[in-house]
Amino acid sequence: MANLAAATLPAPAPALSAARSRLLVGLFTLTILVSAGLLFWCELLFGKMVLPLAGGTPAVWTTCLVFFQLALLAGYLYAFLVTRYLSPRAQVLAQLSLLALSLTTLPLAVARQWLPPAEANPIPWLLMLLTFSLGPSFFMLSTNAPLLQAWFARSGHPARHDPYFLYAGSNLGSMAALLGFPVLIEPLLTLKEQAWSWSLGYGLLALLLASCAWASLRWRQPGGSASIPLATAGPAPAAALSWRLRLRWLMLSLVPSSLLMAVTTHLSTDVAAMPLLWVIPLALYLLSFILVFARRPPIPQGAMTRVLPLLLLPLVMLLAGPALVAWYVSMPLELLVLFVACMVCHGQLAASRPAAGRLTEFYFWISLGGALGGLFNAIAAPLLFNWVAEYPIALVLVGMMFPVARGQAAGRWAPWLDWLLPALLLALLLAGRWGLSLAANPALGFYGVLGLSGLAIVWCLSCQTRPLRFGLGLGAVLLSGFLAGQADVLQAQRSFFSVLKVRHDTARNFHVLGHGNIVHGFQAWAPAERRRPLAYYHPEGPVGQIMGSLRRSGGSQVGVIGLGAGGLSAYAQPGDQWTYYEIDPLVRDIALNPAFFTFLGDAPAPTRVVLGDARLTLAQDGQGRYDLFILDAFNSDAIPVHLVTLEALGLYLERLAPGGLLALHVTNRYLNLEGMLGRLAQESGLAGLIRRDKVLDHEAGRNPSVWVALARHPADLEHLSRQPGWRPLRPDTNARPWSDDYSNVLRYMKWLSPEQKPDTPS
Repeated sequence: MANLAAATLPAPAPALSAARSRLLVGLFTLTILVSAGLLFWCELLFGKMVLPLAGGTPAVWTTCLVFFQLALLAGYLYAFLVTRYLSPRAQVLAQLSLLALSLTTLPLAVARQWLPPAEANPIPWLLMLLTFSLGPSFFMLSTNAPLLQAWFARSGHPARHDPYFLYAGSNLGSMAALLGFPVLIEPLLTLKEQAWSWSLGYGLLALLLASCAWASLRWRQPGGSASIPLATAGPAPAAALSWRLRLRWLMLSLVPSSLLMAVTTHLSTDVAAMPLLWVIPLALYLLSFILVFARRPPIPQGAMTRVLPLLLLPLVMLLAGPALVAWYVSMPLELLVLFVACMVCHGQLAASRPAAGRLTEFYFWISLGGALGGLFNAIAAPLLFNWVAEYPIALVLVGMMFPVARGQAAGRWAPWLDWLLPALLLALLLAGRWGLSLAANPALGFYGVLGLSGLAIVWCLSCQTRPLRFGLGLGAVLLSGFLAGQADVLQAQRSFFSVLKVRHDTARNFHVLGHGNIVHGFQAWAPAERRRPLAYYHPEGPVGQIMGSLRRSGGSQVGVIGLGAGGLSAYAQPGDQWTYYEIDPLVRDIALNPAFFTFLGDAPAPTRVVLGDARLTLAQDGQGRYDLFILDAFNSDAIPVHLVTLEALGLYLERLAPGGLLALHVTNRYLNLEGMLGRLAQESGLAGLIRRDKVLDHEAGRNPSVWVALARHPADLEHLSRQPGWRPLRPDTNARPWSDDYSNVLRYMKWLSPEQKPDTPS
């Protein structure tokens, strides 16, 4: 093979002219940029493709990120090994062979024969699906950035000794794909069109990569060999590398990776499991790489280091405090902390980068840290904790990553104080919170806790020159807030799909099921009140009118997507048959546990719970046709998009009896789906009504809610249309209806549609 390479590939040229130098830089930059753009476009495209198969939850994207990081690690390891042990010609042949193999997997598609498990943890299934569907092409893309930089370092270009500026080009391509996906690609192209367009881009990359391979051999440094110069310019010469430095590289990449996934999960849980909210944190993460690895970084590292504690501390107080703030305050703060933390950590990586001879090893350690951060968030944390502990842990680790100038730290006696003082702070905070909880005046307790947390934050600010003490101090504030919030918790459990807590509201004697700060339902716990429907299902709200429109002669068949606490079963009557389709086994276990909720047990009609994603289980379930079919599949205010498409609507109609009603619960703080649902109804020839109930009555247990009712004929909605509050559904006539192949959530974000009045948040 080596002889064949020698016969077909040109010999090296002794020097490069200015024109050839510019051409070489342009060719390598364009190839790296296209490769990175395809890599991240592929991530978002494939993540959207697999969402319907796994329930459309934020955990799907988190698991996808783990796969992408592991594949990236494998690609960087490959680049490190081939540049270390193979000659330049052998490297070229190996990379072109890998490229040819990956071309056989096009066009991009999900392996359809893979069905998710109904009750088992879907993480292993999802990782295997990604490996078989996407593995070869993604692995090839992941090898290009470090390998092309290594090839450039062997060229005769004057900048070959410090090729890290190409890394900024790589991240620029990633940014272009990330920002272009929700704004241009997703609104204009269907998934099938995206897959074919991506495949064409992959073909262009093949031509560019072959050109780089030729140029790397034709214009390589005179006398070039398999090795890259080791002692040339770079902040950390090859001879100075140590395992301590490698471990620091690992941690400086692990912490931002963990924080990225934690922030993404938090945002997509509270808003929607959609690519838009995957893009923003990832774009900020990549932007930090672009800025710190630029030839002339535009933002001083010292400025970021000084700003970070001033942002971290308010966020910690927000997470640990007793008060909730509006999303438009918390979301920008969380994103800003993520960006500045990445700038601080990645800035230290850039400052300690080695000479070009260690380039691929440097990238290997960065990718290993990123993969470990992802594995911790997606796999280890759900197994170890029954709450979202990875977010505060990541913030604590960020606090420990501050660079400290020599001579800034205290003397030898101080290290043990770095552990003792935060422990004392935790004890004082817990004691103070306990004492304030006994206060007769609730306002005194509320403001007392705020003041106590504020004093703790001021103390933490004074410790920022000692990173360990500062980080542990943040941990003490966060842990005290978590422990204080467990007083009324009856049960806390975590699954792939959610982190659920059952609380006892002593003031109203209610049991409350919640996920984060979203309430999924509650039940009055006094025996005489247990069958009273509450929350979004209050009898005076829209769902009470929908249930009143049912023809009750001989009982009704009722199907529901989304179980929650089982509150809809309060409307069950003798002779009814109720079937719930629920994706999360944990939700079923909580709803069936009489120590927490008794809606299902008290119902005078038999109830069946079918586990699995509703689109799959409903298609397979052969029992009967429904007089009323209800879509109530909320996951922290986010409706899985695949449940509101033309194909999904067609499936619901197949299971709907003649004259039956389809009811959709679309209460949402961030999305206004009336226009899209109206467009779907228009496309399907259905009649539709909507009612927005904005009444909030804490004492009566009534929450605001928005409900849509659809039927095959207007006459089927006649009874409901006479009820107060209902009006015709208005379609978005300028929109393409959502399908399994196309959706555009960005169009229906409330803050982007000021003419649409927002619903009252729950």
